[in-house]
Amino acid sequence: DLKFHKETIIGRYVYIGRGFDSASPLIIGDLVLISTECKIIGNDHDYTKVGSPTRLEFNYKNDTTVIEADVWIGKRVTIKQGIRIGTGSVIGSESLVLKDVPPYTVMGGSPAKIIKARFNSDQIISHEAKIFP
Repeated sequence: DLKFHKETIIGRYVYIGRGFDSASPLIIGDLVLISTECKIIGNDHDYTKVGSPTRLEFNYKNDTTVIEADVWIGKRVTIKQGIRIGTGSVIGSESLVLKDVPPYTVMGGSPAKIIKARFNSDQIISHEAKIFP
C-alpha cells in the first residue's frame, strides 16, 4: 500500500509507514522516518483560467519533492509537491506543509509553521559529525 512515482530515489536506512502516496517524483535522503498515511500532493488543477471550470483544467507539473537526510515526518502529514524539507527537520503529525522547511527546524500545524529550532549551531556540528562520518 505504498505508492511512489517511477522516478523516486530512496536513500539508506529509510522507514516509510503504510499508506504513503506520492504521484510526483521524490528524493528521500538517508536516515529518514516517514510515519503512516503521509501524502505528497500536487497542483493538479488550474483554477486561474477565466471561462473554464477548474475541474477540467489539469496542470501536471510533477515537481520533484526533496526530503533531506535525518528527517522525521509524523503521521498523516500532507506535503505539497516541489517542497524541500531540510536536513534534520521534524514535521508534526497531521501538518500541511506548503513551503520549504529550513534544516533542523521543528514545524507543525495547518499550514505548517516553525515551532522551534531542533538544535543550536554547536549541536548541529556535533550531531552531523556523529551521524554523517
